[in-house]
Amino acid sequence: FNYYFKYFLLQGSISNNDFIDGWSDLDSFVVINNKTLLDYKKIIKLQKLLKKFYQLVLKHSPFQHHGIITYTEFDLRNYKRGFLPPEALKENINIFSKENIFFKKENDLRNISLEILKQRCSYIKQSINIGYYDHHVFNNKKMRVPLRKNDPTLHQLFCHIGFMLNIPVLFLDSIGKSSHKKNSFKKFYKVINDKKTISFIKKHEKLRLEWNSINKNQKIISSNLINHLGKNYMYNCLETLNKIIKKINQLKIPT
Repeated sequence: FNYYFKYFLLQGSISNNDFIDGWSDLDSFVVINNKTLLDYKKIIKLQKLLKKFYQLVLKHSPFQHHGIITYTEFDLRNYKRGFLPPEALKENINIFSKENIFFKKENDLRNISLEILKQRCSYIKQSINIGYYDHHVFNNKKMRVPLRKNDPTLHQLFCHIGFMLNIPVLFLDSIGKSSHKKNSFKKFYKVINDKKTISFIKKHEKLRLEWNSINKNQKIISSNLINHLGKNYMYNCLETLNKIIKKINQLKIPT
């Protein structure tokens, strides 16, 4: 692999001893070197290698919904706001070397993290109106809204829960205070200062820690999971996101 990459870092829960079997995915920060990027034969070979590697990843992280997210050396020279915040790499496992990564940040005035929050808010609102969730659909089966017992769309719900756990880090990035995800929750709770919002996000934190006991089935949405999230779960998600977006706008962050 070091033949193709400038950097191959593992970050997130696997690098900070916070990995939870059955829940955590493999988060990486992978940078393709320029020699590979400019040689189509190398790119084709690399594509085949990454497919094999990803199949191994899925054996250990069956709910992983993203592949090996890659960047290039060119991206590092024009690093946009809204990419993975460099703060997220505070703790990592560098596969090839201990060389520090230099980011040349582009002066991009767009608030991409806020845009992501708004987009997901629209998806949730649409799901409430039409009765199913049309985001991160697996095997052409769309999760019904409100949540239904035995609905075979657990993978889709899992992805959505993961997004809700990303709210603190997206919020902080959107107000110019990017943070490592592990540290983002306490910082977020302090700034948001809303008991209902804090309680709702903490419910997701608890679910992450107790996933294997709350969720016994790997394919369907169980009654235990619905009871934990609440019958009006998607409505509560929409309410929470609307509050967060309003708070960001109150702080007068440029969009």
